[in-house]
Amino acid sequence: MVNVEFDVDYAKKRSYARCPEKSMAVLTVSPSAGGFIFYKITSDVGGVASELAGNFTGIDVANKAIQQYYNNCRQTVASSDAEVKKRLAKGKAKANATTTNSKASDDLHKGSGN
Repeated sequence: MVNVEFDVDYAKKRSYARCPEKSMAVLTVSPSAGGFIFYKITSDVGGVASELAGNFTGIDVANKAIQQYYNNCRQTVASSDAEVKKRLAKGKAKANATTTNSKASDDLHKGSGN
């Protein structure tokens, strides 16, 4: 089960869902255009998957559908690339932190007779 971050605001009838493990997109649950009985899911990037298309009877029902979708879907290319870049940057920072850039006292020039 993946960790999906939900930001629900019942007063504004909106919910935002993010799952950085699987996708970089932010899914928004909001009232559908035909009235305030049903809710729809939209994405900030492109369209939504066929499993999430359609109308839902409530915010909680739509959030459960989002959770189920992220549990079953594969990781997107953008999310995978971001994860690899993060891991490489961490390894590079660790490698650079172990080397010192200062000179040892043996390498310093001592006296004028050398």
